[in-house]
Amino acid sequence: MAATPPAQALFTLPATSETAGSNLIGSNGSELLFQNYSESSSGITSSIFGIPEGKSSTSATAIGGSISGSLETALLASPTGNAANDLLFLTATDETSSGVSYASQALTTGGTLGAKLPNTVLASFGPLSPQLDGNLLAISGITDTNGGYGGGTVNAFSVESLAPTPLTASGGSAYTVPPGYVISLDGFYGTGIGTGFLISVANPNAPYIGAVVDLSQDVILPISLTNSSISPLF
Repeated sequence: MAATPPAQALFTLPATSETAGSNLIGSNGSELLFQNYSESSSGITSSIFGIPEGKSSTSATAIGGSISGSLETALLASPTGNAANDLLFLTATDETSSGVSYASQALTTGGTLGAKLPNTVLASFGPLSPQLDGNLLAISGITDTNGGYGGGTVNAFSVESLAPTPLTASGGSAYTVPPGYVISLDGFYGTGIGTGFLISVANPNAPYIGAVVDLSQDVILPISLTNSSISPLF
């Protein structure tokens, strides 16, 4: 746009190849975060880096240590509503001869480890409402090794306390993802309500399962109809 000052180059990312590349994560208003990844015979390794905004940099600052696996989720979320206090939430997917495994962590943008969560996937509640009532989506205790979230319980993960709260189904027990399935939920902005579905990555012919969550009550309602496949109308 004509009124926009000339673009300023902040940093030169490494050249992309068939076995290496970079992805932008986001900004807290003063620092821009990105990831580098590389692939070798031993697997994929990811690393997080930060550069200051407003000036050119010749080098980037490493945020935390290297991560085994590719980053399935990398997002910034603030426990205070102030971007300057954003925390960095990461989920790495590691694929070996033993199967697929997940590991998540929460870091400050300076690299201080706030929480380390094995066998856990962290995710937002969609692009329009990343948080619901100050929570992210967490699937904890995953036992699947084929790429699904099976065996994991569905939780609301507080960005304030960095602690999960199980979402319960009918009967009051924590809801567990069926074997081979993954879950995706989108929130209604300004509410604690989220809707979505579960889909099987193990069996493409398996039916979709609809789901609604209400974080004000810490409940989840799976919707599974006999001989039916449920999918969202959006």
